[in-house]
Amino acid sequence: MELTDQQASDLQTASLDLMQTAINTVGVAPTIQLLQTITGLILQRPDFARKLANPVIQVRLMALAAKYEGTKPGLFDYPGMMSEAIKIFG
Repeated sequence: MELTDQQASDLQTASLDLMQTAINTVGVAPTIQLLQTITGLILQRPDFARKLANPVIQVRLMALAAKYEGTKPGLFDYPGMMSEAIKIFG
């Protein structure tokens, strides 16, 4: 099942927002690693791409990103961040 034009547009907008927030929060290198992981998931699991294109999921992810914006999370913060992200995707 392919994405609709609206879903693809929503996904592109969300991706750009995610990149900007991630770069501002954790820096370029971790952001690149995150995007590589997300790209791999999208290619392997189209259902994941549809979830990312969902505006409700985007709002929840932006709220999660805003929670950490301006902070410099440490190594011990990442498991909690991932746990919160996993809950968003249910």
